[in-house]
Amino acid sequence: MTAPTPPPTPENGISAVREVTLEPGVPDLARGRRPVVPPLARLNGVTGTVEVLFSVSAGGVTALQTATGPDVLRFSAEQTVASWVFTRQRAERAYLNATFTYGADKGTAVVKPQAVAAPTATKPPDAPAAATPPATPPGR
Repeated sequence: MTAPTPPPTPENGISAVREVTLEPGVPDLARGRRPVVPPLARLNGVTGTVEVLFSVSAGGVTALQTATGPDVLRFSAEQTVASWVFTRQRAERAYLNATFTYGADKGTAVVKPQAVAAPTATKPPDAPAAATPPATPPGR
């Protein structure tokens, strides 16, 4: 009789990239670009927050899902995430959320696991209405 395999240890990574903070459950960030305020945003005084949803393969490569935020900042955040390489301990894909905060002269990012949505009750699609024969006029 063999003992059951213990659950995998959580990935609580360390960031090798400045200005990037990793929350518990995120693998090690080995290399990549740090968050930098885009020059056009800096010149125009644009500040704000960009949220990037992405996944990390078993090999540590990122794949972008969606990004929301001001256009002038969003492209920079997407390019930053695309440059990141993680060190993985697990084979399954990790789904992460990076929140970039861009100030007047500094950018930072916080990476955390994506929230798992609670399952919603799915209602089967309504069946098409059955064809009903036209009503016959009374007295016929």
